[in-house]
Amino acid sequence: MNRKISILLAFLFAGGALVQNLSAQQIFVNNLDVKYVDGAANQYCNTLQTMNLGNGSSKAWDTSTGDIWARSSRIEYDKPKTSYPGNCLALCVQLVCVSTTSPFGINNLTFEIFKYTPGANPGNKDSTPPIKTISMDNVGKCNSANGDKWYVTDQENVSNTAFRFCTAFDGAYNLNGLFGKTNGQYGFRVITKTN
Repeated sequence: MNRKISILLAFLFAGGALVQNLSAQQIFVNNLDVKYVDGAANQYCNTLQTMNLGNGSSKAWDTSTGDIWARSSRIEYDKPKTSYPGNCLALCVQLVCVSTTSPFGINNLTFEIFKYTPGANPGNKDSTPPIKTISMDNVGKCNSANGDKWYVTDQENVSNTAFRFCTAFDGAYNLNGLFGKTNGQYGFRVITKTN
C-alpha cells in the first residue's frame, strides 16, 4: 500500500513539474470599433489606411443626438465631404496578447467585411461570407512575458491602451466584376495569425 502511495505521489510531483514547464501564447481581440477621423473629412478614403486611429471619434454606436440610426457608422457620399457622415470610415481593432515565455510576432491581421442579410449570423462565415477582405502583414509584436497582459502596437516595447489597428472602408466592393456600393447594413470581423 505504501508503495502505491509513493508511486502516486511521484507521479503527481512529475505531473506538477510538467505543468509548470508548459508555455502559452495567446492573442485576442479586446475591442472592435468604427471611427471617423476628425479633421480628415475632406480627404479620400485611402488616407485612412493607417495603423493607428485610436484618437478618431468613435461612430460605432453614436448616442450624442439620441438618434442612434441617424448617427452611427454611416457612409453617405462617394466623394470627400467636410463633415460627418462622409465617404469613408475606419474599421479598427484593439489587440491584446499574453505570453508565459517570450515575445512573439503577429504575422497577419485580416479584416473581413460582410453584409447583413435576414437570419445572418456574423460568427458564421457560411451565413455572412466576406464581401471584402483587407489584410495587413507583420503588424506588431507581443512583448508580453511571465503572463503579463500586453496591448499590441506597431512599436517595439510599447504597450498602449489607446492604440488601434485600422483600415479604411468606403462601402465599395466587387459587384459582378466592378466596384460599387449597395445600401444595407455591414459588419466586420477580425482574424489574427502568429508564427
